[in-house]
Amino acid sequence: MVIFGRQTLDNGAGLTPAQTARIIGWPMLGLAGQIKVDGGSVTVERVIEEGRQTVSAKMPVVLSVVQSIGEPRYPSFMGIRKASKATIPVWSLSDLGASAPAPVVTRSELMNPPVQEKEVEMITGENAAEIADKLADKILAEKVL
Repeated sequence: MVIFGRQTLDNGAGLTPAQTARIIGWPMLGLAGQIKVDGGSVTVERVIEEGRQTVSAKMPVVLSVVQSIGEPRYPSFMGIRKASKATIPVWSLSDLGASAPAPVVTRSELMNPPVQEKEVEMITGENAAEIADKLADKILAEKVL
């Protein structure tokens, strides 16, 4: 199951989940406000302008969810106190007997930035007025102005 939020990198158009589903060949269930998994199928209650609509598909599926799917659950005072006293274990990859996977995508254009050639010409003169005149002549000769 691949789950997308509502805001994606397609400027909020909502096309990324549908395009992903099309590319990998899985069914797409969009605008999910409630998700129920039963065995090998998924039932989704879609939140649409007209109200709610129930749709289902067999797994694997691509889902896009609406903001209301993750209503926060607020902890109790006792829960907060217990959490503050809890010790959280930290494991490294070697503790788990795993290694970091090799990158799937490499960005070679970022690893070898293009060489930028710069040409600099120093304009010299006896005083600032002479340097300014030479600079103005150079600018006019190059047709910058």
